[in-house]
Amino acid sequence: MNTSQPMPGPFGVAFRYSGVVILLAAYGGQV
Repeated sequence: MNTSQPMPGPFGVAFRYSGVVILLAAYGGQV
């Protein structure tokens, strides 16, 4: 991911949160 340019507040938080959710879902799917 390109983190050199910070995203504006809520959008950045939502993007990060959705990324975490996707990671957790993928991990849960593997287990």
